[in-house]
Amino acid sequence: MLSAKGYVRPDKLDAPMEWHEIKEEVSAFNDISISAGTLPILNSFYNWSKLRKRPTWDIYLVNILTIIRNCIGYKDQFDREKVARQAIADIEVLTKYISSYTSIDRMDPVEPKLIFYYPEYHLPEIYLKPPSKSRDELSFYHQQFSKHVTATESFFESLKVITTLVGRRYLPHIDLDMFLSKLDHKYKYKRVCLISGVPLDYHFYRFVPHFHLLRSYTGEVMTKDKFSEMVFKYKVPFNAYTHLLFGDNKMIRSPLTPTKKRMVVELAEKKKWKFQPEYVILKDIQNMNLVDSGYFKGIKI
Repeated sequence: MLSAKGYVRPDKLDAPMEWHEIKEEVSAFNDISISAGTLPILNSFYNWSKLRKRPTWDIYLVNILTIIRNCIGYKDQFDREKVARQAIADIEVLTKYISSYTSIDRMDPVEPKLIFYYPEYHLPEIYLKPPSKSRDELSFYHQQFSKHVTATESFFESLKVITTLVGRRYLPHIDLDMFLSKLDHKYKYKRVCLISGVPLDYHFYRFVPHFHLLRSYTGEVMTKDKFSEMVFKYKVPFNAYTHLLFGDNKMIRSPLTPTKKRMVVELAEKKKWKFQPEYVILKDIQNMNLVDSGYFKGIKI
């Protein structure tokens, strides 16, 4: 899937791992091998493994750029080679943890899948936030890693592991839906867990009813109803139209001033957007005349 010259796998990575071993490795990796963003995810899997009623998923989607982002600023933040090696270590250990976690339910008839996707985001300039140092740094790693990421399928123990590249035709979450539909025509009836720090990816919720986001740095599990306050910091429903209006802290800029944002929030409460379909919300937004009538037609989310 990914390789780096001179990289050495963590000890015991190729051997089956039991959960009593994982607890010890979390402590060891905390100091030498796992980024601060990825470690809480591993701890969550370990803590859930001890529960009788624990969250379970059939498909795990992991944004490779998010793993890279977790590693930027970790220890030698200016040593790009070490950041790249750290990202590879995070990916491989995360694979091992998910494999061990899914093996708990060995009688489950659904074959679990772990899908690492390497995304490209092609958006019209009008929707993009201004360049920043952090975005430029992530862009560098994007260019470097893209040379080494190839589409692959393999097994780690009983876990099917797939790497795919998405976003060249449509936005990554739309490409992922098309990819998964071809891979498993029943996938929309399955339970999906997403690990990504890119809010655009969260719109994958539209394709599956059982969908959760597993956050880096906290290991917290979130459902769609929590996305708006996390991404926008305002209480409005999370959908394509509100996303383009309120923006996010990663990629999408907001065309609204804080005053206009508050006007939208007041309207959302008055019109009870929480219970309204998206086309009604769009009509209400258009009636406010806050943006040009064609603003929502320039991109498909």
